[in-house]
Amino acid sequence: MLLLAVLKAYGGTFYSYGHKGSVNTITQSENSKAIEYPKKGEIDIMPYYTNWLSYNQRNRMVAAMKDVLSLIWLTKLELK
Repeated sequence: MLLLAVLKAYGGTFYSYGHKGSVNTITQSENSKAIEYPKKGEIDIMPYYTNWLSYNQRNRMVAAMKDVLSLIWLTKLELK
């Protein structure tokens, strides 16, 4: 639970729990801002999407730079 609190403090409620604004932060259900997977290019792993992605397309999934840097920053914390 502490880790969730740290992640929330870093990214904020709507960014972390809201999956970059694609879901309701309380119910975790998709909202009107959820979009379909992009047909080309990289796919951000953080938001929820409205459609299904075939397995052979999943190699296009990537973590956004901000998310990677956030995780690196969080590894420097000492939780007691």
